[in-house]
Amino acid sequence: MIVLPTYGRPENLRRFVKAYKETNATLPISVVFNADNAFCYNDIETPPHWKRISAPVGSRLGDIFKLMFKKYPNDTYYGMVADDVLPETERWDTIMAEACQPDKIVWGMDGIQNARLPVHPFIGGDLLRKLGWWACPGLKHWYVDNVWKCVADALDCGVYMPEVKMTHLHYINGKAALDRTYRSQPDTIVDERVCRQYMETSFVPLMESIKSLSTAKV
Repeated sequence: MIVLPTYGRPENLRRFVKAYKETNATLPISVVFNADNAFCYNDIETPPHWKRISAPVGSRLGDIFKLMFKKYPNDTYYGMVADDVLPETERWDTIMAEACQPDKIVWGMDGIQNARLPVHPFIGGDLLRKLGWWACPGLKHWYVDNVWKCVADALDCGVYMPEVKMTHLHYINGKAALDRTYRSQPDTIVDERVCRQYMETSFVPLMESIKSLSTAKV
């Protein structure tokens, strides 16, 4: 599955649909709206094989990942894009979906973090099922990609694909305005605290457990 969360940006979704078609992407995408904001997208036509899913009011990225992983626990891959991403590489979806299976984290060139962070990664389904989560438990919005990178490094399962261009049209690189959606993002302090505590108490044991399972199967 590929998830595309969006909030208050119908014009961005329209732009993404256009890019999806122009790059000959074919895999289905689940567009996830907050229940209080879905009406903004009523006139946006999406491909017939896409899904439209409503998340509870106030849902943030971490909530959406939890919702979707619980709803679809057995998929072979889990991809994430956002409404401020512009895919530019032919068949980007299939390339990354195939590369991440069964247990890799792969990501393309976003124009900001690039090799440093998997901001919009595709993750093999087997890996997520070993982790038990798509976003680090307790995180609402920030540091989700930082933890993905830590997983990639700890398990040596990260694959950066610079040939796949997934440009992040963000205000920090001058490619978008600092709009209401960006301004409504939660403060980083709470997520920073949650992330630090998880890394200090739970991350290493989980990585060791996954490594031991992999070794036992060899």
